[in-house]
Amino acid sequence: MTIKFDETTPGLEHVVRDHGAVVTYAMRGTDPWALEITPKIAALPEGAVEMKEPELKALMQGNTPFTLVDARPARRYAQAHLQGALNLPVDEFAARAADVLPADKDDLVVLYCGGPS
Repeated sequence: MTIKFDETTPGLEHVVRDHGAVVTYAMRGTDPWALEITPKIAALPEGAVEMKEPELKALMQGNTPFTLVDARPARRYAQAHLQGALNLPVDEFAARAADVLPADKDDLVVLYCGGPS
């Protein structure tokens, strides 16, 4: 479906290539027109907490052992990634998680991706 919009559409800044967005629209005659665009934000799984950049920086500079996982596609990981990060793209998670994640379920794991979650 193609949804029309113009420069006055609220949330237009959330239209970013390779990022999800939620578009609320209404029909104007036979054409769907965007009323609002919001970022698609995934809910964190139970037991997961959000970590801000200063917290991650402190963790990386400290002595606490942890596994850092970049969940972006391999091509984005190859362009740049945080030092020490292992690549485990979301679409490969089920197949490769056992090879990348620590066996001990109590070990700290930090995952990051390329956009709002």
